[in-house]
Amino acid sequence: MANNFFEDIMKSVQQAQDFIDGKPTKVKSNVVIVKEIPEYNSEAIKTLRMDLQLTQKLFAGLMGVSVRTVESWENGQNRPNGSAARLMKLLSDHPQLMEDIIRRDDGLLA
Repeated sequence: MANNFFEDIMKSVQQAQDFIDGKPTKVKSNVVIVKEIPEYNSEAIKTLRMDLQLTQKLFAGLMGVSVRTVESWENGQNRPNGSAARLMKLLSDHPQLMEDIIRRDDGLLA
């Protein structure tokens, strides 16, 4: 296993040198672009929560934050950070994901 690791390192070094020397390379690369995280204002947050038919308490649980945090988002005191805003975007685009995160015993939306 250590021998394979050394061979992989040497191969990578040779590919890097070939690239520097301008030689054609067989290395494939993938370009990944991460979409910008949208900003959510208080109205958009409350609209999303209402569209999902959730109380502030359930929305807080879904988002992994406190009820006070949801309240502060909805009254404009704070805005959701990166991961919370990203989750809101996912839930906005794919509301069915909510069912993978929360379980309802009575089958009714709270």
